[in-house]
Amino acid sequence: MRLVLQTVVIGIIICLQFTSCDLQNNSREVEFSSGKTGIVFLEEETAGGERVMIVDYKNDDLVRKETEIEKQVEEIWRSVTGEAEERGISNVVIKYRFRDPTSDSDEEVYSGLLFEAEKIENGTWKLRRVN
Repeated sequence: MRLVLQTVVIGIIICLQFTSCDLQNNSREVEFSSGKTGIVFLEEETAGGERVMIVDYKNDDLVRKETEIEKQVEEIWRSVTGEAEERGISNVVIKYRFRDPTSDSDEEVYSGLLFEAEKIENGTWKLRRVN
């Protein structure tokens, strides 16, 4: 199970680095504690027989702090936990993309962080940063 999830995460990392990877399967609005709102896209992938939910969020703000990103990811996670439970999924990958202020390109370039939520044996979830 861990190897399957790692394979999916590696695929998403590659996707983050080389494409925009917009997911439009299912969207949901998230209201952050800061008062801002954002749209997350949900997609379900199957790898090696294991179902994984992928949550994609793109933040267009230029200013970013790691603590703020982690707080927003926790809020995103709280907003989609029920969906994962309803679908019977025990592994969720959250892609948090943000505009790269160091890019010299005329186009908007995004960098990203990956987080993994895994349902553990006692039925609770563990959320951790992957990269």
